Amino acid sequence: MDAKDEPGAADFYYGEMEMRRHGRKRNEAERWLLQLYWLLSGYGLRASRALGWLTLAMMTTIVLMMGFGLPQATPKQEVTGIVPPGGGKVTFEIDKDDPQNPMHDRFTTKRFEKALSAHRRFAEWPKARVWAKLHRLVLDEFGSRGELDWSRCAIDSVNVRALKRGN
Repeated sequence: MDAKDEPGAADFYYGEMEMRRHGRKRNEAERWLLQLYWLLSGYGLRASRALGWLTLAMMTTIVLMMGFGLPQATPKQEVTGIVPPGGGKVTFEIDKDDPQNPMHDRFTTKRFEKALSAHRRFAEWPKARVWAKLHRLVLDEFGSRGELDWSRCAIDSVNVRALKRGN
């Protein structure tokens, strides 16, 4: 049985970091970095402080998306492709209207829901394996053209499951 004193070790680490932050032997840039580390997360030991900053960042992002980042209405897009006979370059023209975004109704419930749905969509993409499917499409496209150099590739557990705990 280990006789670990984790709370004491955490206090020791916090004290060490405080001495480094207040010490005069460090250069100014490192002291500012330590000050920021302390302010944001209490040297990684204050989860509530980090959670508070995360919540503030998320709410700021939503407010900025409502105020500046979301068009009033979703523009209609039309895509036409021209494929010349015998192959060759394909040209796409996207015809869309400029988004209309008047200042007087930027902060509405509808725009708040739209900002939240954008956040939800980014959270749902990993579950739907959107990035993996996109990665596979890119690999297939470059592979069909012979533009992949397989002599220099790496496989990690993000794409291939490690069996027997990686042993």
